[in-house]
Amino acid sequence: MNLSESQSTRLDVHAYVRECDLYLRRVMAFAGVTILTVILCFAVVLPFRDQIRDSLADRFGMPAAELAIGLTPTPALLVMFIGILWLQRTANRTPELNCPMCEKSIVGMKHLVVAAKCCPHCGVRILNDVE
Repeated sequence: MNLSESQSTRLDVHAYVRECDLYLRRVMAFAGVTILTVILCFAVVLPFRDQIRDSLADRFGMPAAELAIGLTPTPALLVMFIGILWLQRTANRTPELNCPMCEKSIVGMKHLVVAAKCCPHCGVRILNDVE
């Protein structure tokens, strides 16, 4: 690889930082949505817990009723896992969040990458100098 090819594969520092910050905001948003979903699930079930348990116990027996009540946070877990999958796929498709040489994720190492301007995995220079 000659110098011009090396220069063309380097990322812009500002674009890299912007994409890392956007990714972090998305992570925080999904964490907040997950917490709100847990609160909502419990807020809906807790006031009616005894009625729900008695109704389910009459139909399916007490062990099944207790299990169903125990599954209250399941929607929140689904939101969390769907969010994690979506965020991971988004990060993999965003060129600024992956090393252009080894293609490994560099999103979690923002300060190290910006300071060294090199990929922490393969050591190749990946960021242009700030102008």
